[in-house]
Amino acid sequence: MFYNLNRRYHRKIGVIDQKIGYIGGFNVGQEYVSKDPKYGFWRDLHVRVEGQIVDDLQQLFLDDWSGAGAPTPLLPQKSVSPVSGEGLQLLYSEGKGLADQLYDWLATAEHSIRIVTPYYVPGKALQDLLIAKQKNGVNVTVLIPAIEDHNFVKAAAYAYIPSLLAAGCGVYQYVEGFYHGKAIIVDKRTALVGSSNFDKRSFHLNDELDLFLPGSPFVQQLVQTLEDDFAGARQLTEADVGNRTLLDRAKTRIARSFSEFL
Repeated sequence: MFYNLNRRYHRKIGVIDQKIGYIGGFNVGQEYVSKDPKYGFWRDLHVRVEGQIVDDLQQLFLDDWSGAGAPTPLLPQKSVSPVSGEGLQLLYSEGKGLADQLYDWLATAEHSIRIVTPYYVPGKALQDLLIAKQKNGVNVTVLIPAIEDHNFVKAAAYAYIPSLLAAGCGVYQYVEGFYHGKAIIVDKRTALVGSSNFDKRSFHLNDELDLFLPGSPFVQQLVQTLEDDFAGARQLTEADVGNRTLLDRAKTRIARSFSEFL
């Protein structure tokens, strides 16, 4: 019962005329179009897809829709989809399994791992993997927002940031607004973008939806997008962590104890 109370539907699915699909981090709200003065500019990542994958995306939506008790809508018969979008893979999880899939994929990295996420609370296994990769010559970089939108989530990240920095990983803070994009790029060849944060809630509790890009030409576009985001960010240092206030450190200790539910 406690698990079900904490479970959250976190997928973001958009399908237009059964031809165009959208997957990513955008919800529907004023802040997502940068109209909430609390956050200012809102940076997010969303992907438009076409082709066969839209059929798969629509079917997932219909399954979720009927699973919530809603009547199945009557849709017009659709012609055969064009082949654009082939090779892309929907990766969806229902409160479990995502962490293991990410671990297996990240373990294949030979040169670089880039992670952008609004919430960095990976848990021990993934944290240890990233540190081990950095020590073995893989360039690991992480981008998080400088401001927070939920109490204690930023504090929870600081339970992990010091060991990343000590291992030589690059940790950056986005300072031009709030960063809500969720993406991972491995070796500039494969990528994941979607609704999953790099945190325990996405890994173990939420219903999530991501798009895996195995060598798609789109990966290079995403590489450049993230390069631009990192270029405008501030790199954290061990001195920054050491200069945190006693209150901030206390919040981190508290947040770590229930980080899976943040």
